[in-house]
Amino acid sequence: MTVVVALSAAGDPGVAAADVAHLAANGETVVVVCGGAAAAEDVLAAFRAVGVPGVALDEAAVLAGDRECVSAAVLAEECDAGCVPVVSGDVDRAAAAIAGALDASLVVVADADGVSEAVVAAEAAVAGGVAEAVVVDGGRRDPVVRGLNGRAGIRVTPSVGG
Repeated sequence: MTVVVALSAAGDPGVAAADVAHLAANGETVVVVCGGAAAAEDVLAAFRAVGVPGVALDEAAVLAGDRECVSAAVLAEECDAGCVPVVSGDVDRAAAAIAGALDASLVVVADADGVSEAVVAAEAAVAGGVAEAVVVDGGRRDPVVRGLNGRAGIRVTPSVGG
């Protein structure tokens, strides 16, 4: 399984770091998207603290033009090298495009104040082709793993019959 984790600007990257470590240790491919280079450095520091090798990638290295063309090869190269790519850029759009291109599950980690905005972003991602998105509260324990396991969060899937 491939998982794209979108971290909101207000969220604490340390909250998701242990979950990313757990997923990576269990053979899952994980890509993290966060807002901006400073946020990427914070995420990478949180990953180092839990032993996750990560690599920062700018959105321009992964998404071409109008964000419709995802360079899956760039992401695959880093994942194959044992790193978790941390893409900095427009969190909602980049995460949706990457999740769609990789046929991945999308987990949006938001703070309590940003959950409603995150649900709108998740709905847009699903409308754009992502099979499933889960919005989780980053203030809770193990938000990513619990969201993927159906024990937390708001699950957004395509509606049947349109």
